[in-house]
Amino acid sequence: MYKRSMESYRTDKKLVKKLGSIIKTITSIIDAQEIILFGSFARGEQKKFSSIDILIIAKTDLPFIERIKKIIKALQPLNIPAEPLVFTPDEFRQKIENLDPFIISAIGEGILIWSKGQKIDIKNQLRFKKVESEYKDLLWEVE
Repeated sequence: MYKRSMESYRTDKKLVKKLGSIIKTITSIIDAQEIILFGSFARGEQKKFSSIDILIIAKTDLPFIERIKKIIKALQPLNIPAEPLVFTPDEFRQKIENLDPFIISAIGEGILIWSKGQKIDIKNQLRFKKVESEYKDLLWEVE
C-alpha cells in the first residue's frame, strides 16, 4: 500500500509539471477559457505510453481542425504526447444541450485544470479526483 501511494505521488508530481507546461503553451497561443483533463490520466488509469487528453474551450474564429493543428504544433517542442480538442464556448454549450455522449463522458470524468481568471491547484484537483474515484482502495480490511 505504501509503495503504491509513493509511486502515485511521483506520477502526480510529473503529471502536474507536464500539465503546467501544456497550460502555459496553450494559453500563450489561443484565448482559452477553460482547460479540462479527461481520459485515462483523469481516471488515473494511464499507461506508460498514454497520451494526455485535453479539452479546451476557447474563443477563436479558426475552423475546428485548424485549432487542433495549431495546438498540436505548439505542443510539439514539449515532447509530451497530448491530444487536444478545442471547442468555442457556443459549440461546447450546444454539445452539452444535445447531450453529446463524448462530451458528457469527458465532463463526467474530467478535471478542470485551468480556468481564465481563476487560480486552480492542479495537484489538489488530481488528488481529489483520484480519491473520489478510488476511495475503496484507501480502506483497510479488519480481520
